[in-house]
Amino acid sequence: MEHPLNRLDFIKELSAAKRAGGAEVIGPWGSAKALTALQAAAAAGASLIYVTAGRTEAEAAFEDLCTFGEPDRCTMLPAWEVLPTDIMKPADDVVAERMNALKRMGAAIERNEPVYAAMPVRAFLQRVIHRAKLLGDTITLRTGAEYDLEDITARLVKMGYQRELMVEQRGSLSVRGGIFDVFPISSELPYRIEFFGDEIESIR
Repeated sequence: MEHPLNRLDFIKELSAAKRAGGAEVIGPWGSAKALTALQAAAAAGASLIYVTAGRTEAEAAFEDLCTFGEPDRCTMLPAWEVLPTDIMKPADDVVAERMNALKRMGAAIERNEPVYAAMPVRAFLQRVIHRAKLLGDTITLRTGAEYDLEDITARLVKMGYQRELMVEQRGSLSVRGGIFDVFPISSELPYRIEFFGDEIESIR
């Protein structure tokens, strides 16, 4: 997919300067910053980490990247809104946003494709889960395929999911016969998965 705007005149010179040992761009402001960074990364065939001062700026940069580039390759990694020493747990939506961003970046690396990520400087400085660990703890379910429901449940509980009578919040699951309800921590909504024996009949 082509970028919707023509390449900026100085991108070719910027790419040449970068190959020669380094480059610095002074002057772009507003959305032109994201456009310049995106086109420079695209010209180099590389991924992009766009670091901003805070979350508001990161959200604006993410919107610009989606506008000027390919939305499917763009993501935003928010910072934890609590410190490691705080008693309060991180908000569920922040956990979901971070997991989705890390999954998207990890999947792009696996496919050897560029990804364009906007993030506040705090997120850039904070530790993240190791990519191999994240991919190893990812469970993919498909209709028509067969799975051991007890094994899936045990894996999720080991990862920290709570078994409940009803699924109402992220990180919870419920099993009633062949009906498996789960609310993934990276999802906006819970899922109901219906089994017939070991085969998944529906996911909704």
